[in-house]
Amino acid sequence: MHFPSYRTKDFSNKLRKSSALHISNSPHEQSLSKVSGGKLISRDNVSDLIFRGYHCLERMNADKKRVSDLKRRVKLYFSGSSPESFDTRKVRRESKNESENHGDIVGVDDLDINLEENDIREPLKETTDVPDPCVRPILLPPPGCLGFRHDPVKRYEIYRKNWESNPIPGEEKRLRLRWKIREYMLRREVPSLKVSDLMKPRPPNPEWTPRRYLD
Repeated sequence: MHFPSYRTKDFSNKLRKSSALHISNSPHEQSLSKVSGGKLISRDNVSDLIFRGYHCLERMNADKKRVSDLKRRVKLYFSGSSPESFDTRKVRRESKNESENHGDIVGVDDLDINLEENDIREPLKETTDVPDPCVRPILLPPPGCLGFRHDPVKRYEIYRKNWESNPIPGEEKRLRLRWKIREYMLRREVPSLKVSDLMKPRPPNPEWTPRRYLD
């Protein structure tokens, strides 16, 4: 069955003739062809308006299709996949549905399709570049120099937080021992030295015995 083309001149002429016959056959529509100002609209003008309206609708449908295609491509771009891969996945999905209707066994390709569909549904997380807090920009750097400078105090604070969160192995044990020695030293009395004690004779070779520093 052959359908007439809507863009040919023959069809436009037929459309104009049919609209003119339709207007001439109905007296009610002939009265409607008068404008409020009293001017008459010819049959050719009416057919031209109908023809232009048809072409306007055709252009609107084409623009609507183009806009939907652009929206689909933008969505694929932000989801991290290309439109070519989307088309291939669509073809694979259709073939998969046909194979399921025929009762075929699911293969490895079908599993790959499911994985790729999940990748499309989950958009990629945007990685934001966080600037270094230790870097301070310079508004007017001298020629030949860098446009920033390092802040040693801020860098020390960052390193100190890292050291506190990740101590050296055995550091806590060493600090406990240090505080215990400090407490022991504070309990001892400070020796009082007199001049008479300095004048006393001392033994030539005093015997040394080890003492316990901790209780």
